[in-house]
Amino acid sequence: MVWVAIQIGLARPAQIATDWNGWRQADTQTIARNFARDAIDPLHPRIAWGGNGSGLVESEVQVYPALIALALRRTGDVEWPGQVISTLAWAAAAIGLVFALAPRFGPVPAGLGGLLFLASPLAIRLSSAVMPEAMMLACYVWSLAAFLRYLDNGRPGWLWGSAVLLALAAAMKPTALNLGIVEFVLVAVSARSRLRSPQLWVSWLAVLIATGLELWIGHLNYLASGNSFGVISSGTDLKFPGVAELLDAHILVSAAKHSLVWSVTWVGAAALLWILLRDRLRAEEIALGVGAVAALLISLRYSSGQAHYHVFSTVPAAWFLAHALGTWRSRQAGSKLSGGVAIAVAAILVALFGAELGARIQVPASPQVQNLASLAHRLGGIARPGDLIVVRSLGQGFDQKWQRRNNYEDPRAFYVADLTGWALPSDRPSLGELKGYVQEGAKYYLEAAPLLNDPALSHWLAQVGTPVVNDASGIIIRFDPEPAP
Repeated sequence: MVWVAIQIGLARPAQIATDWNGWRQADTQTIARNFARDAIDPLHPRIAWGGNGSGLVESEVQVYPALIALALRRTGDVEWPGQVISTLAWAAAAIGLVFALAPRFGPVPAGLGGLLFLASPLAIRLSSAVMPEAMMLACYVWSLAAFLRYLDNGRPGWLWGSAVLLALAAAMKPTALNLGIVEFVLVAVSARSRLRSPQLWVSWLAVLIATGLELWIGHLNYLASGNSFGVISSGTDLKFPGVAELLDAHILVSAAKHSLVWSVTWVGAAALLWILLRDRLRAEEIALGVGAVAALLISLRYSSGQAHYHVFSTVPAAWFLAHALGTWRSRQAGSKLSGGVAIAVAAILVALFGAELGARIQVPASPQVQNLASLAHRLGGIARPGDLIVVRSLGQGFDQKWQRRNNYEDPRAFYVADLTGWALPSDRPSLGELKGYVQEGAKYYLEAAPLLNDPALSHWLAQVGTPVVNDASGIIIRFDPEPAP
């Protein structure tokens, strides 16, 4: 409860567009806003950068934005409901983790493992962001806890409860299917006789079928609109690596470093080292490690450089700490020092939380992001509802390192201005595209400073457009009713 109060009171940002991962937060809130204004349909979400079409987008199942939309229908168009839902979801995940750890290591080690889970950099950021990872992780952790209980007592209710929660987690983020790998490894290592259970295989198959159907519906959305977050459809911003990337040591080391910094932390790494030197890894830890690595490898294009893809690594990190402390306590039974060590570890974790909380509060947005948000806010007061706009994105259209299309459709300006339209990438001349969009009805063009060096575009804008804003933050151009060809 203290942690939730701190997260909501201190870590929650004033606005999401200029926040950490504001790109993703803006897309999520836009989907929720559209749900609130229209029908709530998690299988058919709509974004703002789809031009003059429906805005339908290939994505995961939008369970989290649907819950936000229910709140927005009561609160109006505000951002705090999604932030509060994320915070409560992460707290629920922590409770589920302690529920799983306590029978194995005791209440104090389990509680300290849960505290590490709450103090990690990802916990502080994702639990105060409008992103689905926190809710997905809550379902993931409770699914794990239920599956462990099934292995302990063999009752099918726990198995099917676990399957339902895993299906829900995978609906929000298909990478959560790594828990199926965790479960298989766990059963194969510690309860092999259960592999003969038809119920176990049927539960796994049911989750895979449900996820496959959801991904297929998302693919149909892409075929209908051409819009995608890069889920499974070819020609989109896919996260999957090729063989060359899987064998690239620099990429793999970068992914490992991100896990260490953002989710495992040095505390979890130290606990793992203690286990390796003084004890041995348990089946649960081996399985969780395999699952976390699988999730990182399947999304290696982004997990090698983006923090939130490492959310699954927070679970084995907490497990390592609980194991290390639980094993130490059992070997030092009756020693007064064990209580002192627990207090010392708690103090370290509180200090870690305080340092990361300070980092969360103090990090400002880049100047160009601030310029983009400022221009969009001003455009929202100038344009009429329903006006179509073209935004020069801050993202590039082609990823040179990975040699594939990049998701350049920056949603932040569309979200702040509450308008729809088209995005142009930042890495190529786009005069022909812009002319086409104007012919399709675009009324305004927005570009944040520093402006792209494109003389032909600048000359054409001067001929056919009227500057509405032209200052240090960038430009907003209004197009004349019938611009010259």
